[in-house]
Amino acid sequence: MARIAKLPCLAVLFFFVRDHFSFVPFVQKRIDASAASSLRQNLHRRSVWLAGGLGLFMDSKQAIAGSDTEDHPLVGLDVDIQGGDGEQTERVVLKLHPEWAPRGVRRFVSMLRMGDLEGSRLHHVASDGVFFGLPAEPTLELDKIRNDRVRASNVRGTVSFKAGGLLRNSHSRAQELFVNTKDNSHLDKDGIAPIAEVVEGMETIDKVFAGYGRSPDVQQIKKKGITYLDTEFPKLGKIVSVYPVELVM
Repeated sequence: MARIAKLPCLAVLFFFVRDHFSFVPFVQKRIDASAASSLRQNLHRRSVWLAGGLGLFMDSKQAIAGSDTEDHPLVGLDVDIQGGDGEQTERVVLKLHPEWAPRGVRRFVSMLRMGDLEGSRLHHVASDGVFFGLPAEPTLELDKIRNDRVRASNVRGTVSFKAGGLLRNSHSRAQELFVNTKDNSHLDKDGIAPIAEVVEGMETIDKVFAGYGRSPDVQQIKKKGITYLDTEFPKLGKIVSVYPVELVM
């Protein structure tokens, strides 16, 4: 079983107002309907993670020191395995491992707090992995982060950041992730460190629509988001919602 974490509304409001208005040089007196909708969506996304995801915000030293505990953050993804076939979703649960890859987990948590995964597409589906993480709406690209030391292998069911450089160990991880759908332990030597594992719903990952393979252009996705994908690749699977979960034994 699983239950969704509850929300402390005052803390949510504080962080939302701080993040959105502290550095704005002027306040607009009027906003259109789409802007208001975007603000509401951001409030909802941030409220979930500020409330239920507090356990995610640990530093590197704390992550390594806590490597012997089984208390790892759990992230639920409601996945639509094929676009255009109805609104039914299936749940996938990721177990984050800060002791495996503290830098990678911190980046993933940052993506969650910004709402980058909700509505995003599972844009590449290959024989060795399912790729995700590029935001539904175009936005500024995130800075690259340094590699973590590889402490776990890229076996089936683990989740890693895709390296963006041509050279091994190039410290080029940014935002694109993948679920290993087979044993890809050969990636270990390239400095690709898993950050999480699928603990529920691997069969859902295996069913994600694969008809487009690697055809969607990553640069076009970054530039145009789902406007490009929904026009050219309407059957892509997507992540409908993301939330912290707590497994109850």
